[in-house]
Amino acid sequence: MSWRIDPIAATEIDARLASYGFDAHAITTEVYVQARDILVLFEGLLNAAQTKRMLLLREIRNQRLVGGPMRRQR
Repeated sequence: MSWRIDPIAATEIDARLASYGFDAHAITTEVYVQARDILVLFEGLLNAAQTKRMLLLREIRNQRLVGGPMRRQR
């Protein structure tokens, strides 16, 4: 947070990172690499939800076309 808000802290942080050979691009790349597995998992969950949504909508459409009840009477 200090890196974004405080320009003095940002300068100090950038200087420390540069002394170790890092820049903003290297840090952004490393963050992406570390988050990649989580992003892949999240994408899989989104795809599964979309598939279930499409199957449900297809079933609703089929029931409307047939004109039958969507649930069995108890």
